[in-house]
Amino acid sequence: MSAQIDQLVGPSRLLMESLLRASLEGGAALLLVLLICRWALWLPGRAKCWLWRLAYLKLLIALFWATPLQLPVLHAPTETARLAASRSAGSALPDAESLPAEDASAKADPTQIAHLENRATRLLAQNLSRADASVLVVGNIWLIGVFAMFLKLAAQWFAVRRLLLRTSPPSDELLDREMRNIWSRRGLHGMPRLRTGTRITSPVLVGIWSPSILLPQEVLNLPTHQLRVILAHEIAHALRRDIAWRIVASLIESLFFFHPIVWLARRESNVVQEMAADDLAMALTHASPREYGCTLLSIAARGTPTRLSLAAPIITSQRTLERRLIAMRNPIHWSNRRLMLVAGAFVFVGALSLPRWKLVAQEARLPADAPAAQEQRSETVRQTQSPAAQTTGVVSAPQRLNFVGVLRAGKKVQIQARADGFIQVINVKDGDVVKPGQALVALDDTTEKLHVVAAQAEYKMKQTEAARRQEIHDQHAVSNAEMEQSRLDADIAATKLQLAQQELSLMHMAAPIGGVIEFDRAHAVGEYVARGTTLATIFDQGDARLELDLPETARQQVRVGMTVEVTTEAYPGERFTGRLAFISAEASPQTGTVRAAADIANPRKRPLAGLRARVTIVLPAGGEDAKTEK
Repeated sequence: MSAQIDQLVGPSRLLMESLLRASLEGGAALLLVLLICRWALWLPGRAKCWLWRLAYLKLLIALFWATPLQLPVLHAPTETARLAASRSAGSALPDAESLPAEDASAKADPTQIAHLENRATRLLAQNLSRADASVLVVGNIWLIGVFAMFLKLAAQWFAVRRLLLRTSPPSDELLDREMRNIWSRRGLHGMPRLRTGTRITSPVLVGIWSPSILLPQEVLNLPTHQLRVILAHEIAHALRRDIAWRIVASLIESLFFFHPIVWLARRESNVVQEMAADDLAMALTHASPREYGCTLLSIAARGTPTRLSLAAPIITSQRTLERRLIAMRNPIHWSNRRLMLVAGAFVFVGALSLPRWKLVAQEARLPADAPAAQEQRSETVRQTQSPAAQTTGVVSAPQRLNFVGVLRAGKKVQIQARADGFIQVINVKDGDVVKPGQALVALDDTTEKLHVVAAQAEYKMKQTEAARRQEIHDQHAVSNAEMEQSRLDADIAATKLQLAQQELSLMHMAAPIGGVIEFDRAHAVGEYVARGTTLATIFDQGDARLELDLPETARQQVRVGMTVEVTTEAYPGERFTGRLAFISAEASPQTGTVRAAADIANPRKRPLAGLRARVTIVLPAGGEDAKTEK
């Protein structure tokens, strides 16, 4: 009967333990991401979306991954502790000889054994009726709730199918052209289908493998720029695969229907997805936040929001629309470098937090290995100290070869004038320590600034003209050729503006590296310099480069990677060390030497460039001489 009880209660108990573990660990992750999304306003929408995806993945891993990964970082138990534990365990179990005679006789009585078995069966039945019965009831309630949630998802899926059947492709070619124009900017295939219908209350994206954009019939009467924004928003949902992630969130919500944080996370993740789609849509259409927000408000005023968990509507609720409009006031634009750093941080945090870890003790070394290891070490010492080893000519101490060399700066960069002009500002002087990016010299840029202002004015004029012609073109009052010409003029004006800005930047020279700057001669404000004129040189104060000539006789003994010690007369008593980095493969026939170089560490940032140095190359013990003698 105990086996039947285990078969009945075991799966339910295991399920309850997994749900409790996932609710605690995954709920903590969801709550942390919820607080980050509420308070970290500097994070862009797509970064917050990936935080939600990691939190949902943590919830699933905690549910299905029961056995944690063991990290052997704790100290191993000593031999004394193991012996004490084994003795205490052995003393707790009495042996057969210490049992009294009455117990031995009782154990040997078959009637007494049957009585004990019946009594144990009754106790198991009582325990089942009290503790295990509650586990079965809770497990059945959870199964009923999950079944009901799955029925709800099935109803949502059938509702989406009904919407698709009640729509048809639009007859207006303008929508299809705008759709292809926006989608072609990403250079992808599989463009979503476009359908319209009278039963659609607001624009919405449905479908995973073959997505479709459903538009209400009255939306077609909106201006062209607003239609472009609507299409771009739904295309952004399709590019980001938001429908697939919403289905995953719905499945997780069905499994954890009893968890209040899961419900809050579902609503917050949908809002974050809408914000990320807004950012991508504005990037696709180059629409301003004011124009984009006016489009959202006009859609919200025309129809009721679509409430489908398996779809991505443009408007979900009035409260979320208010949060999206507030987020548009301060758009967040991150560089690719910062995005890569944040992505790397997400990968690192996910690798640490997603798996389940457990700290365990290290494996103790067997004491039987100690004599063998000690014997092996003793044998090695005896072999190295034997007379046979001494007669082989092995050198017991390292040898040293002395040379003379010259120290050079590890890095040096010449600062040259990038344009013709008169020196306007000199921000540094000879011997100053400069940092990377620090302004050094500026030429007179009055003419270049005027060119930039003129290019900006021309660009704004061409852009305004292109926008005006676009509106007239939408009214079929301007031909396509004239419209394309206005766009081409705007692009040409933008290129001229970039060229003017680049010419302006050439008038300012900054330090590409850090170090000490030295001018080739004294320069004054108002002096004319030509393009390519060398103005100064920056010497890096970090690691130095040692150049030396090795005699032909030392070529066989010296190898790349050997230790090099350097002393100078400028810094008596101070020793610099490094490694031999280069040995030329060709010797000079005139001098009979071989060029070599070494990288020398300079932790105190000493100015070593140009100093003569005494060089010592340390040969390891047992070098080539020892091998030759042997």
